[in-house]
Amino acid sequence: MRRSVIFAITTLILGFMVAVQFHTTQEPIVRDTRDIWELRQDLEQQKKVQQELYNEIYKNEQLIDEYSGESTSNQLRALEKTLSELKKDAGLTEVSGHGIILTIEPLLNDENLAGSDVKTIHPELLRRLINELNTYGAGEMSIDGKRIINTTPIREVNGKTFVNDEPLSSFPIRIKVLSKDSNKLHTEMLTSQSGDDFARDNLLLSSELVDNVTIPAYDKQIRVKYMEEKGES
Repeated sequence: MRRSVIFAITTLILGFMVAVQFHTTQEPIVRDTRDIWELRQDLEQQKKVQQELYNEIYKNEQLIDEYSGESTSNQLRALEKTLSELKKDAGLTEVSGHGIILTIEPLLNDENLAGSDVKTIHPELLRRLINELNTYGAGEMSIDGKRIINTTPIREVNGKTFVNDEPLSSFPIRIKVLSKDSNKLHTEMLTSQSGDDFARDNLLLSSELVDNVTIPAYDKQIRVKYMEEKGES
């Protein structure tokens, strides 16, 4: 009976891990044409995702071996440790460390200049920015105080941009990003493609290197699809 319970819990946690870690974060960017740089960037991103999946498979196989060879009490302690790590990986805990703070604000403030009256940030710009940050090795991040996780929706509703089903506040908008190499990330963002993309929408994207950045925990309910509870056979 105990072994069946442990097996059920282990299966649930492993399934949750794969669901959370699988990178289906952002809605795919649809382009009519892509240049060589974009194709190479997409290819590198796909290689990175594939390697992460391989690492998860190896990690899960190790966990199964560990649970199988331990006593019930040790298995429970291992499960509690794994669950704690999963909560951190899923964005359910507050984290701090070295990183950068990106600030987005209108590029032109003269109301007499056409196109200077910018009301919000288009969701596509934010999705491209997140993808570019991930390419440069970004870790945990938040947009306007909203924690970004793999299932975060970024969409436009009635002319306003919503992140995690909450509207963005007024300018300036700040994006906090943790990174193992914050100096490199900061340098990359100073000359990033996203900077040019935002400028075309009359927005200025600036980066600041910060010694201590705090990213809040995700405070919404995580919905895991394609999983169901099964009784004992």
